[in-house]
Amino acid sequence: MIHRASVQQVIMDTTVMPNAIAHPTDSRFLDKSRQHLVNAARDNGLKLRQNYNRVARRLAVQIGRYAHAKQFKRMKKAVRTLRTRVGCVHREVARQLHVLSEVAKAKVQDLLQPTGRILTQHTKDKNKLYALHAPEVECISKGKARTPYEFGAKTSRPKQPIPPPPAPAARIWPTAASMSGHPSSNG
Repeated sequence: MIHRASVQQVIMDTTVMPNAIAHPTDSRFLDKSRQHLVNAARDNGLKLRQNYNRVARRLAVQIGRYAHAKQFKRMKKAVRTLRTRVGCVHREVARQLHVLSEVAKAKVQDLLQPTGRILTQHTKDKNKLYALHAPEVECISKGKARTPYEFGAKTSRPKQPIPPPPAPAARIWPTAASMSGHPSSNG
């Protein structure tokens, strides 16, 4: 018999299921979203005035160098420039959506929505996007010395095992006397 008090409160333990994503930096994220938009435009026959392939790749590398050298003002300026270039590609693809078929338009809009979200998100925003392929990923601070931040989804499990449900009532089998009038006993 299960007592009512034992199921009123369950203590849960949470852990993070880490996702296979690279550490999300703004420069890498912006460049990846730009690459996806340029590839989608090329696959669907959209003509872009400029795709910024060389400029964006060079800016992304330069941002990494500035960060390593602790030249943060220069790094922020380069990130701003990269964000501007990605915004140009984003707006140009959005302008040409009316040319596409409904199926292609839906696919391109699925890329435009997260790219727009990346362009507008800031450092302290609550619902930041950390991966294009897994939008459910969150940054979770666990306070560990080795990995203070983990990127994944929070999972939980009960600390105490949940008692099994009560067994069904015992089944009463019919006796031979009650089976004599049963239609299946005619044989």
